[in-house]
Amino acid sequence: IAFAILGGISLLSGSLYVSIWTYTGEKQALRIKEKFVKSAFHQDAEWFDKNNRDELPTKVANSMIHISGAIGRQMADLFANLWSSAGCLAVAFVLNAPLALVMLLIVPVVV
Repeated sequence: IAFAILGGISLLSGSLYVSIWTYTGEKQALRIKEKFVKSAFHQDAEWFDKNNRDELPTKVANSMIHISGAIGRQMADLFANLWSSAGCLAVAFVLNAPLALVMLLIVPVVV
């Protein structure tokens, strides 16, 4: 029963963690879009004649998708994996320090 409770807590906290990072990514992409629009309004008319008007919004929209994804889900996964690795290393060193040290030295060579 203790593992079921731990699994439920892990599920809820992981979902909250990812949703917070996704929200942060979306907010950052929105700020970048707003700055782009403000800077586009300050351009001369010649700038709009030189650049394709249909191409630029498409590039910006695609870039915003990549930015929000990179800040959101990928950052959440990165930090979750880093904390998980650190926790596993801590447990390994507590349970069997010499074996953990040997594995820590060998695994980077294998990968």
